Amino acid sequence: MVLTGDIHTNYVYDIKVDFDKSESSSVATDFVDTSVTSGGEEKLYQPYSLGMTAETPWLKFHNAERGDVSCTVTPQGMAQ
Repeated sequence: MVLTGDIHTNYVYDIKVDFDKSESSSVATDFVDTSVTSGGEEKLYQPYSLGMTAETPWLKFHNAERGDVSCTVTPQGMAQ
């Protein structure tokens, strides 16, 4: 698991062994969190992100809502 932040948009990506092969195994998940202090446009999606899902099959989630994230990580897994 990778936690990344402060790029003003939320994303969840599978990290693949080989991004050129869609059937490639995922080795981790990257959770990218938005900035809690920057102003938002109150939009769920930004225009630049709408085409990303088709072009990026390892992208599993995205939105532009502002806020924070709290995660609990245990040996059994992660919960939000």
